[in-house]
Amino acid sequence: MTDIFKDGFDLGDFSAWSETSIKNGSLTVTPTSLKGDYAAKSLTVPTLELARAQAIAFIDEPIVYARAYFYINQGPESLGTHDRFYFLRILGIDAGLLASVGIRREADQPARWTLWYRITTNPYAGAHIYGIPYVETGPRWICIELAYNRALGQYEVWVDGISVVSMTVGASDNPDAGRVEFGIYKSGATGASYDPTGEYTIEVLIDECVIADTYIGLLEDGTVPPTTPPIEPLLPKAREMLSTFAFMEQIYARVDEFRIKRQQGTPLPGIE
Repeated sequence: MTDIFKDGFDLGDFSAWSETSIKNGSLTVTPTSLKGDYAAKSLTVPTLELARAQAIAFIDEPIVYARAYFYINQGPESLGTHDRFYFLRILGIDAGLLASVGIRREADQPARWTLWYRITTNPYAGAHIYGIPYVETGPRWICIELAYNRALGQYEVWVDGISVVSMTVGASDNPDAGRVEFGIYKSGATGASYDPTGEYTIEVLIDECVIADTYIGLLEDGTVPPTTPPIEPLLPKAREMLSTFAFMEQIYARVDEFRIKRQQGTPLPGIE
């Protein structure tokens, strides 16, 4: 395997990337990471318009495998009919979309992993295909990988090392991959499609991004990351506990003061 691009945001910024793209959202670095010192936080706000918060790497490759670990803090539980958003997108050197992987919900069906793929050289001539249902398993890091092979017309998605959806359209005149986008992308409302309500926030953490010319897979130990929740959601509770501890220390100090005065025979205000 040859790495085309690799970054885990450990510089504390996005200087390793070609560019970032943000609209109706924010893209920041956070110390809550899977590995190393930092990860990225991609967040989009409730809106009927296009929303995106992505780190982008420019490339020029006929075969691309893009993998990253995502920690989904908020989003899928709010999906309504026709709602969908994407984690990874591969665009051609013509700037047209080639493939994307995300979560989508249709009618009364459960949310499912979905692959959008281009059929012809027309960047708008594509289709989506559903994979297995997206299952809420509690807070944890999820490994998502998306592949594009121009010569064979092949597309595939893996989640935690398991192939969940794939499609082969055969040889075509589609272009080489020109860029890979890591982070949330949510299209604007169009009729009954693309988040018709816009009434939810999407927030994910991103770490261990790799672009290569062959399958990348899970971390080196071959395991799915642990289910330890991020630190940030716990901070308010931690602050509350620390405040309680400080108050209790003040009470203990007063009790010790009263005990010493009692031993010394000093009258206690309000008691003696």
